[in-house]
Amino acid sequence: MPRNAPTPVAPSPDAGSFHATFERLVAKVGAATPPDEMRALHRAFEQRTGAFGPDDPWFESRSRAFWDDALTRHARSLRVEELGDVLFVVLG
Repeated sequence: MPRNAPTPVAPSPDAGSFHATFERLVAKVGAATPPDEMRALHRAFEQRTGAFGPDDPWFESRSRAFWDDALTRHARSLRVEELGDVLFVVLG
């Protein structure tokens, strides 16, 4: 291992449950957010990061980055009041 290289860290036992919770949160927010608001969030994200689409090689990574951005930067504008206990699992 090269000098100053980061030490590999094993995934935590809760990593799977966090991933599952994050996916449930994305699904609920996506379903609860009106299409015009979702398009506005995408436009704002793409203005800062550049446009992307399903044929781009980094589409999945960019989509995850979009959701990270939407759930952090724009959390107040999303329909979080309809999410129930999922929000507390992620944020609490």
